[in-house]
Amino acid sequence: MADDTLHDLIRDLSRSLIVSVAPEEVRLFGPLSAAYYRDPAAATRARKERDEVLGFGVEAAAVIATPIVLSVVTDVVRHLTQRLVADAGEHGAQVAERGVQALLQRARSPEAVPSVPGLTEAQLREVRERAYEKARELRLSDARSALLADALVGSLSASSTA
Repeated sequence: MADDTLHDLIRDLSRSLIVSVAPEEVRLFGPLSAAYYRDPAAATRARKERDEVLGFGVEAAAVIATPIVLSVVTDVVRHLTQRLVADAGEHGAQVAERGVQALLQRARSPEAVPSVPGLTEAQLREVRERAYEKARELRLSDARSALLADALVGSLSASSTA
């Protein structure tokens, strides 16, 4: 998948998660995500440094969730990609066979789009745990971290069954 396509998919999923996690930021999502993508490390680092300088936790300060959501989704997508590549290595012959079948089906019927297998329950639990831990690492509150992790899993499981 091309980097631009992946970037667009991550941005679109993150925008839909902001609706659940921080609806007050929906109108600011464009500029906040643009700032995040200019320098992702700076966006999350500046947040941690600001909290330390102020001397109090995130709960007492205004939280900008967009960079956190983008960071969490990016982390989960990278993790899923690594897992799927590893699975493809373990099951390369099966993956190649399905790929050839899909190409042949597409050649026979261009409108036929091969389905992508959904994530297993174990994979969805792993995604939830990873998303939650990454959000907490970035100092999102416990409640918002859980909400983000649940919304992300919900989005992934809904797209798996569609």
